[in-house]
Amino acid sequence: MSAEQVPGWLFGEWRLREVEPGVELQEGTGMEFLAEGELVYTIPLEGRVHRFSLYYSVRGDELHTRQPEADHHQSVGFGRTESGLLEFDFAGVRAWFERV
Repeated sequence: MSAEQVPGWLFGEWRLREVEPGVELQEGTGMEFLAEGELVYTIPLEGRVHRFSLYYSVRGDELHTRQPEADHHQSVGFGRTESGLLEFDFAGVRAWFERV
């Protein structure tokens, strides 16, 4: 993945703001998009914050993530709303993240 494929506004840290029913994201979930395709994903769970390193790539309006240790891959539609939120579309069910 080249940095040219990733929109510049995506880089940086984002925190979950709102989620529609059907998307299993914990309050306080965060993502930090770094250069070179690294994504640091944070989830608060049982009083602790768990961090996972993922790899990501962008193809058009789709974000592809990969967690090699768990052999887990996911693709999700994404974009930026008029108000600047990062919006994910999980097959019709959405979640929004705000910049930290």
